[in-house]
Amino acid sequence: MPDCRSLLGAGLVVGLLLASPEAEARFGKRSPPSEPGNGGEKQREPSPPPKSDDSLGANNGMHCPQGGSVQDPVCSYKYEPRPYTPDTSAPTQDRSEARAVARARDSGLPSTLRLNADGGGMGHGAVVGVLLGVERGWLGLSARASFLALPDDEGSQQTDNISLMEAHLTVALWSSQNVRLRMEGGLGHARAPDLHILGPSLATSLNATLVSGLDFEARAQAVPLPYRQLDAQAGLALRTNEFSLRGGWRTLVLDDAGLVDGVRHVDVLSGPYLGVGLSF
Repeated sequence: MPDCRSLLGAGLVVGLLLASPEAEARFGKRSPPSEPGNGGEKQREPSPPPKSDDSLGANNGMHCPQGGSVQDPVCSYKYEPRPYTPDTSAPTQDRSEARAVARARDSGLPSTLRLNADGGGMGHGAVVGVLLGVERGWLGLSARASFLALPDDEGSQQTDNISLMEAHLTVALWSSQNVRLRMEGGLGHARAPDLHILGPSLATSLNATLVSGLDFEARAQAVPLPYRQLDAQAGLALRTNEFSLRGGWRTLVLDDAGLVDGVRHVDVLSGPYLGVGLSF
């Protein structure tokens, strides 16, 4: 099932990010000149070639010649080709009924516009995020941006600014009146003091109504390469018509994989968030 594969992929990303030894912060920032770099990247093992499927090919069957009658009892027929002519005799009423059936079939897949904004404390600093999502039926588009202001890791009074952005195509794996589970895929972008980079981005999100006016929200997003990012959050939303008040906890792991100066810089940030949302 697709949701099982997404959970397995998220688990592999978590293992990749968290099983690695601690490295030096700050993400996307050069280390002081006195600090040695630690190179070395693990070589990926080549994946085995796909196995050919020999279950087909032996049962091609008999091919009877076209034209005339064939005496073989297995394929006795007379081939009489006839040109294809589309049926235009269907009345307009029947086509209207077909469209009505299609609309009724898709009535459980609403068209929505979501706009969320939140902020909170994270890693002795602050983070502000916005999300815009548009959905029609099973498919949709989403864009998200997060802006972090973190204290300088070298002890100065300056601030390190990091921005994270993503643009995704979304597909609803499950949609009902109370539950919507999405799979997302697209591009992620990170900008740090000494790093400006793009990478493939995958995510999954869940919205579920617990009781009338109270929803549970959860989301996990990962960028596996060339840098590594894991962004997960879970919380509750108190809804009144189109407006919602949202709050929960967010954890963010950033690893530049030594792309700046050969030294891995890893930040593990966590903290509460509070925000508002609009849904139409």
